[in-house]
This record gives sequence, C-alpha cells and structure tokens, in this order.
Amino acid sequence: MIDLLRNERYAVTALGSGTLALEYLALGTMPCLIMFVLRDGDDSVSFRRAQQDNKTWSAVPTVLFTAEAGPVSAAVTHTMLTLVGRHCVPVH
Repeated sequence: MIDLLRNERYAVTALGSGTLALEYLALGTMPCLIMFVLRDGDDSVSFRRAQQDNKTWSAVPTVLFTAEAGPVSAAVTHTMLTLVGRHCVPVH
C-alpha cells in the first residue's frame, strides 16, 4: 500500500506502532489521513483513545483496517485510493 500511494505521488510516512504515530502527531505536522493496520497485540486501542482525546488529532480522517495475508485485494486498493484522493493532495 505504501508503494502504491507513493507511486500515485502521495507523501507517506510509515510508522511501526501507535506509540510512534502519537509521537509523530505530537510534532504538529498533521497528515491528511491516517491509515492504521490492525495486528494481533498492537497498540491500536491506545492510539485511537489518545487520538480521540485530542481535538486536533481527532479531526484527521482515520481508517482502521486489518492486515491481509497475501496481496492486497483490488477492492481494498480501490477503497484506499478513493479515500486518499478525497482527503489528500498529491505531492508534485
């Protein structure tokens, strides 16, 4: 998904955990969209609670989805590109 979005000219910052995502948000650079991949044992619940408790962070559209084994389906790809296109501007 990261490569696909970058190929479509979107700036992507990939972070390995909800904790790192919160640290990134605390820097003050707001993304146009947050995509959070849910995995067993992750800190998504803590991330989401902290995001919702902050007015600025909670204003950022957020997509939470489970990780897929194998290639990403065409339906997921289409949905993600639609959401990104709705909320983000490509980098030229």
